[in-house]
Amino acid sequence: MTSLILTFGVGISLALVYYYIREMLPKETKRRIFFMADLTIGLSFIFFTLPVYLMFNVPLGLLISWFLTTFIILLINAYCLVKIIK
Repeated sequence: MTSLILTFGVGISLALVYYYIREMLPKETKRRIFFMADLTIGLSFIFFTLPVYLMFNVPLGLLISWFLTTFIILLINAYCLVKIIK
């Protein structure tokens, strides 16, 4: 239950971030999607992937797999945000 609540909170916060920065993003849809995805992927790398690599003994291949999976999920998330919030 806690994971569901935290995931919902993160989703709402990403939607709010997009809502407030959408005027500063490029106007064409494809560039807007990739810009938002790059922003969230950069934050994911700084706040998850890099600390996990530095603090825990996790194999590099597993981290790369997690990062690529997260990239795909966040790209789909950015697509949905751009289509829902215009």
